[in-house]
Amino acid sequence: MGAIMEFATEKQIASFLSTCRIEGQKNFLMAFKKKTLLKSFIDFFIVGGAYYVQSSVKPKILAFTPKGIYLMDISDVTENRSNHVVEMPWNQVQDFTYKTVLNTVRLNWNYQNEDYIFSVDVGQISQHVGQYQFNKDHYDYLSQHDFFQSK
Repeated sequence: MGAIMEFATEKQIASFLSTCRIEGQKNFLMAFKKKTLLKSFIDFFIVGGAYYVQSSVKPKILAFTPKGIYLMDISDVTENRSNHVVEMPWNQVQDFTYKTVLNTVRLNWNYQNEDYIFSVDVGQISQHVGQYQFNKDHYDYLSQHDFFQSK
């Protein structure tokens, strides 16, 4: 059984963020949540391999503002569920880092004693034929503004 990947356009995402009063332009990315080695082991061997594969391909939307990081599922956008958006204020986010490796950006941070690790595709192919062509442009903008982190 194959996983069906949900999709939202750049306009849909921007409109949804505006509805949620998350202001800004070019301030969001489509990302895939990565798991720590321990979490991957538990999900694969204890919960079950099919769940592990399915849960690891679910795209997330990350939005960044001077207030903080906002995390939501694609389904929150497509089904207009603003009450499911998780807000992580910068003053509670620890150890935020971003690093480009080949065509991927790895975002890491800790919030309320939980590690968040995301992978964002910013390669040339995704710019031209990918569903999330905006990632490269948005990443460049966000990195120029240091992701609007409060200092």
